[in-house]
Amino acid sequence: MDMEKMKVRELMRPVNEFPRISSHITFIEAVEALQKAQEAFRSGKAPQRILLVQDGAGKILGKAFHLFVVGRHDSLFVTEGGEIVGLIRFSDVYRKIAQTMKECPMPG
Repeated sequence: MDMEKMKVRELMRPVNEFPRISSHITFIEAVEALQKAQEAFRSGKAPQRILLVQDGAGKILGKAFHLFVVGRHDSLFVTEGGEIVGLIRFSDVYRKIAQTMKECPMPG
């Protein structure tokens, strides 16, 4: 695939693929949910450990993930018309770059 023509949608994960927590839960409940997400990820039961934070109407307000305390970010939001429609995980970007490099013929 030509990286110059690749669209963001080809790398992003739709928001419906991510578990959600309410913005109204307590911090302790959020930490517990993150721990469960981490365990599910490590055991292979979940493809990622990111939890989306939603309001009472289901609108995504942000994300919570296992390293949120130290400020690392392992994904980016994709928005369309002011709404969050997906996330691009850096692991997906790295995987796509590696795949593209393997598919490119070596000069020489």
